[in-house]
Amino acid sequence: MALPETGGTYEDILQPGLNDNNVRKGVVTDLLIREYNSTATRLDVETVGLNARGRFTPYAEDGELRDDLIITATGPNLGFYHLGLLGEEGFTFTPDMNIEKVRSAQSRNPVRVDITEESDSLKLIALEANPIVDCIRDRNPFASMQDLGAAGYDSPKTAFARRIEYQAIALLFDGKHYAAKVFPRLNIADQGDSNWNVSDPDRLEITLEALLCPFAKYRVNTLREGEGWRGQGGYPVWAAAPVATATGAGAATVAHATPTGVSDLSTSPFWNYTVESAATSAGPWSPETVSGSVVSGGNITHTLSGLSAGATVFRVNATGSNELTGTSPVSNSVTITA
Repeated sequence: MALPETGGTYEDILQPGLNDNNVRKGVVTDLLIREYNSTATRLDVETVGLNARGRFTPYAEDGELRDDLIITATGPNLGFYHLGLLGEEGFTFTPDMNIEKVRSAQSRNPVRVDITEESDSLKLIALEANPIVDCIRDRNPFASMQDLGAAGYDSPKTAFARRIEYQAIALLFDGKHYAAKVFPRLNIADQGDSNWNVSDPDRLEITLEALLCPFAKYRVNTLREGEGWRGQGGYPVWAAAPVATATGAGAATVAHATPTGVSDLSTSPFWNYTVESAATSAGPWSPETVSGSVVSGGNITHTLSGLSAGATVFRVNATGSNELTGTSPVSNSVTITA
C-alpha cells in the first residue's frame, strides 16, 4: 500500500471521532440479585430473553429496562430481588491480572507476555437493613427469607458458613443513557464491618468475585442501552464500492447500497450524502453537484451533472445525525464526455 500523497489536519481526521456525549457518570445505580442455581438459573436459553447476539439482556426491545426481572407473587418473572438502597459510592468493578514475562537468552526484553491469572470483582455497600441483606450477611438462602416486618423475625448465622453463589445485574442510569453489567455467577469474596452507633448507618459492604458460568460462558457482560445511547449512532459502514455510470455530456450516476448503522433504521433519518470526484483514486478530490437521489430497495442512486470531461472516479461521504462521517471505497473509473 502506497502512502497517500496528501494528509489532513487533526480537526479533519481525528476530532470528528471525539464524542462529548459519551462521557458517562453513574447518576443513579442499582442492583438486582438472585441465587445462582446451576441449570435453574441459566442465562443462555431463549426463555430468559436474549439479545440479537444470543446473550441475556436486562433491556426490552425498545431499550428500556425490562419489567419482568424482579420476583413477584404473580406473573412470569426472572426472580431477581431488588437489594434496596445502596451507598452513594455506587459500584467498584475491579479487574485483577497476573502476568508472566518470557525472556530470551539474547535479550532481557520480554519476547512474550502470558496472563497467568485473571479475575473480576464487584464491590458495593448495601445501605438498607432488610431481610435480603441479612440473608447475604449471614449466608442464609433466600428461600428462608422472612417478610419485612414479620413478627418474631430472626436471621441465624450457622456454625459452618454456607457457600451460596449469586447472579447479579448492576445498573447505571445517566439521563437517557443506561448501562448494565451482568454477572451470571458470583461468590462472596469479602465482607466489611457493620456499625451500630449514632453516627453510622447499619450497612453492609460486600465484595463479590465473578466466576465463569459454564452456561453463559462469560464472567461479566457489559450492556449499553437507552434512547441516548441509541441516538448517538456510529460511523456508517460501507459494504462495497459505489458503481459509476457515464450517462451523457457532463453527467453520470453513482449507485451504492445504503451504509449500515443506526441512521439507516426506520426510526432514524437517512444519511446525508455528498459525492466527490477525482481523475484517479490518489486524488485530489473535488465536490460535485448532486441533482437528485433515488432510494430503492436498500440502494441509492445519485445523479450528477456539470462534470468535467475525462476519466473520473467517485467516492461518497455519508454523515449521520450524530455528525460522524464515513467515506466509501473508490468507484470504478468512467469516461465523462464534454
